[in-house]
Order: sequence, then C-alpha cells, then structure tokens
Amino acid sequence: MRKVSMFILLVVTALFLAGCGSPTPPDEVVNEYWGLFQDRDTEGALELVIDGREDEVGDLDMEMEEVDEIEEVLFERFTVEAEGYEEDGEVAIVDVTVTKPDLHETFATFFEEGFEELMALAMEGASDEEMDEKAEEFLLEAMEDAEDISHDQQVELHLEDGEWKIYDWLFDDIEERMDELDFEDESVEQNGMDEESDEAAGDIDEGEAEVGDTVTTEAGDMTLIAQNDDIDAIETGPFRIDIEQVNAVSGDLNPQSAEMFDTEQLEYIQLDLQVENTSDEDLIFYAGQAQIVTNTGEQLESDMWMSDHIEGEFMGGVTQEGTLIYPLEQSQAEEVETVRIVIGAPQDEDWQEVGEEVDFEVEL
Repeated sequence: MRKVSMFILLVVTALFLAGCGSPTPPDEVVNEYWGLFQDRDTEGALELVIDGREDEVGDLDMEMEEVDEIEEVLFERFTVEAEGYEEDGEVAIVDVTVTKPDLHETFATFFEEGFEELMALAMEGASDEEMDEKAEEFLLEAMEDAEDISHDQQVELHLEDGEWKIYDWLFDDIEERMDELDFEDESVEQNGMDEESDEAAGDIDEGEAEVGDTVTTEAGDMTLIAQNDDIDAIETGPFRIDIEQVNAVSGDLNPQSAEMFDTEQLEYIQLDLQVENTSDEDLIFYAGQAQIVTNTGEQLESDMWMSDHIEGEFMGGVTQEGTLIYPLEQSQAEEVETVRIVIGAPQDEDWQEVGEEVDFEVEL
C-alpha cells in the first residue's frame, strides 16, 4: 500500500511540474501567429494576442472573402519570420524579417509596359470594367517578375497568464505595406487619379482661380496662365457639348507626380466639358477622346492618367462631364494663344453617324 501511495504521489508531482513548464518562447509565438494567419485561421491567430489589444494588432486581420486576386498573390509571398528575441521581465522584443515582392519594381514595370496598351484601350472606348481587368492583368504579371525584398523589424510581446502573447507590431503597419499594392488607393491616388474623388489630377476648378493665381492640387502647385470660360455651347446631332473652360496651366509637381511623369515641371492645357445625349436612343460619342491642336503646332491627346474617364456609350438622356488634361510636349503654357478642339462624329449602335464631326477653335 505504501508503494502505491508513493507511485500516486510521483505521478501527481510529475503532472504538476509539467503544468508549470516554461511558456512557448516569444519568437515561436510570432511564427505560430503568422502561420495561423496565413492559413486563414484569424480566430486562432488572435488567441495569441494580448487580451484587449486585438483591435491594435488586428490591423493584420482582413476579410478573406473580400481579398482580390492581386492581394492574394501578395499575401502568398508576404512572410514574417522571427529571428531571435530579448526578454526584460514580462516584456519581450522579437526581431523579425519581413519579406515581400518589391512593389516599387512592380509598379515601375506596370507603368513602363502596360501604359501604352491601357491608353489604347481607353481610346477605343473600353469600359471601366474592361480597363480594371486589363490593369489587374498587367499588375499581376509585373508582380510575378518582381524580386522579393526583405527588411528587419520587431514585435513586442507581453506575458499574460504565464504565456507570451503579441502586444504590438513595432514597425510600419503591415496593412499599410499591403496597401502599397492597392493600385487604386495608393499608386493611383498619389498621382491624382482616385476613382472615389473622380477628379482629374492637377485640374483647376471653374471659378477657383483667376489668371495668375496658383492653386495647390493633388499633383502639385498649378499656376493659371491663360483661360477662356465663356464659350458657346456646341451641338452635333442629338448631342449638346458645353465647354465650361479651357485653361493653359504651368505646374510644379509634387514628388509622387514628378516621379510618375519623370519631370518636375508640367505645362498643359485643361479642358472641362459637359456632354448631353438629348435623345432617347442609346448612342456612341467619344467626347473623352477629343484631340486638340495649339497655335504652337502641337497636336495632342488627353493623358488618360491625369484626365477623368468619360464613357463613349451614352444611353438615352444621359449627361456626362469631366476634365481632360493635355500635357504640352514642345511648348510652354504662356505660348498657347488658341486651342482647336476636334471630336469625331457621334454614331448609333450600328456605327452610323448621327451628327457632324466637332471642330472649333477657342481663344485664350
């Protein structure tokens, strides 16, 4: 009986000692968290976060059902790996290596190789959905070719109930780094093409400035050199075109725009217009593809990245408006005195013309 009692005591002692073992090391906690997160087990991952810190650390959480294909590819190549740690009482700092595709290289390739084809699609009257689909295709290809890059950061962990748990990420928010890929919210927005604002980059709103004034826009500081905002409406077939203003502008670009256009100074013509289909029929009119000719001898098309997108398909009774930006290639804004505006004739759904070509000149 004495031997049995001693055996039971040893078993209980062993179980007690096992329950009082050392907590999982901080670096292993970080690696486990990231493994769970990549497995889409966000609930399990957040169990490794200090109670009450889920919202702060939860920036890593995302609605997986809303992740698009581009973000999915980035997610697969985005890794966080713990390399070591230091403890100071109940606080531990874990050194981590963050690896992801080189997004700067990705976007550089995207603009270099995809720009011309996207512009051609826009000139052909491609819809927003078609443009978005093609842009995503180019971006995915560019990301596949981009090399991975790594940088060292840290994660802070605290002891909670005897277990190491994540308290905070001591580096630029991972979600922010994910957003580097978000073409519409990051690259596009920085260069003045935010779809939500639907405003052209660098444009000066009607009545916002007088000749000689400088206005700060999303693209930089723009000076209004010359203007005509008193232009008679034009009609061609069932379409009415109101040219609200034609501006000659000289701009000092901000760093983001300067990087995109490879210049710090931008001289351009701005055309604000409103186009109305006064009929009940669905028609085609590519007003957004208007070409201009300046008195300085330049024949120009609007810049698709700086300009608003105006659909070529007009349903009956529809009115569209927007701003078109024409960067000058060989002239200065102060040299432009007249602007000739040319728009192809409107057509019906059988591609038969239902009006005349628009061709008129505006003095500044």
